[in-house]
Amino acid sequence: MDPISDRLTIDFMLHEGGVGATWARSAVPGMRLFFTNPRAWYSPPPDAEWQLLAADLAGIPALSRIVEELAPGARAHAVLEVLDPADIPVLETAGRVSVQALVGTGNGAAASELVAAVRRHALSDGPGYAWFAGEAAVCREMRKYFRRERGWSNDRLDVIGYWRADADAWNARYSAVSESVEALWQNVLDCGGTEREADEIYDEALERAGL
Repeated sequence: MDPISDRLTIDFMLHEGGVGATWARSAVPGMRLFFTNPRAWYSPPPDAEWQLLAADLAGIPALSRIVEELAPGARAHAVLEVLDPADIPVLETAGRVSVQALVGTGNGAAASELVAAVRRHALSDGPGYAWFAGEAAVCREMRKYFRRERGWSNDRLDVIGYWRADADAWNARYSAVSESVEALWQNVLDCGGTEREADEIYDEALERAGL
């Protein structure tokens, strides 16, 4: 944002598919945009004594910022899934952070090993918080692991599906059920539920629909 010219510059990565890329290809002067307030996808409970962070290439920029902004001495373990050793970022932090890198898996090139790595990781004692960002199907497995197998409550878990490996086919199937599953999501909020709870109900509905 340039405060002098009052102009906002946004860079788009052009690729096949995707809402942003599709819009950018067809954008012309005079088009109107609608901006919403930023939404926080990282919100550890105040009593969290440690954090488990996991991401593929799409989520690593957000993970890097989380690590960089940790309070001095804060404990965290980060699991990164990359395609090449050169993709592993240098994480600067005041916290006490251990890093595990999975190289050559996930990211649309091979099967993801993120869930398996998280399962193998010994969770620390005391209240914790887990954050995941990456391919949507992998994130679903992460949520199921912590919610169903570990019995964690929603307030200790944030899961963000950034992309889908089979986006075109998935979108075609989703169009047949979009109205009903989106209504379920909205109903949770209308009944006083949280967005975390709505997201879980929505994801379970997608799974029942084979998505």
